[in-house]
Amino acid sequence: MNTGIYEQNKLIDTLKRIVSGYGSVAPDPLEKVVKKYLSFTFLPVKKVSSNENIIFFVPEKGKNILQYSVNRKIFLMPGKNFLEIKDMFDLDEDSLEEIIKIWASENLDVEIDFINYYY
Repeated sequence: MNTGIYEQNKLIDTLKRIVSGYGSVAPDPLEKVVKKYLSFTFLPVKKVSSNENIIFFVPEKGKNILQYSVNRKIFLMPGKNFLEIKDMFDLDEDSLEEIIKIWASENLDVEIDFINYYY
């Protein structure tokens, strides 16, 4: 029973974010901080492609490689980083995924439909 209420609350939060995104509301300050942290953690990157279907974003430090499937619009990132950011900023998964989608669109020029993780 509690699981259903939890899922319902997550859905309500997601819908609130979607609806507020269509107004002229300024970005959430937490969103700005998370984006800066993502940039600090992953940027600058070198864009490497083994074929036209998969793009690898390799940071200068050589860790935390990001991948993007062009055809399926799937973004693959290290699960460890995702969980650390989620816990650090006390975000739920849906909120963090939305922030990552916006950040990746702005910084890596990719359109993401789904985010997956590797360990």
